[in-house]
Amino acid sequence: MSMVQNIIMENKHHVLLAEDNLFNQKVASAMLKKLGLTVDIADNGVIALEKISTNDYSIILMDCQMPIMNGYDTTIKIRADENGNHIPIIAMTAHDSPEYREYCFKIGIDGYISKPFRIADLRNELSHWQLI
Repeated sequence: MSMVQNIIMENKHHVLLAEDNLFNQKVASAMLKKLGLTVDIADNGVIALEKISTNDYSIILMDCQMPIMNGYDTTIKIRADENGNHIPIIAMTAHDSPEYREYCFKIGIDGYISKPFRIADLRNELSHWQLI
């Protein structure tokens, strides 16, 4: 396949992965790339906010437990700064309980993936938002 054909086949959607754990970064990035998406990584919420201010993302995968600024506070800040341009935010967390899910949706998170997650979990969430 030529380089031009490769570029045409590449998905135009760009993902921000806000995740502090290096292993999870590598696994999630590999899964996203396998699904045809490009990905940027932010190690914490402060870096995520910086990246959002300078890049256009189709979706944000947000670890809820990060140092410096956690995923909850980052989501609240993103939602407060939105000007009608809603970016879907998907929580990625090991805390899977009805209370955590309810809180996530209350603060503006749009979806929820429990850790450890599988590529099928990502595929389902990304398909829901018509990104793959």
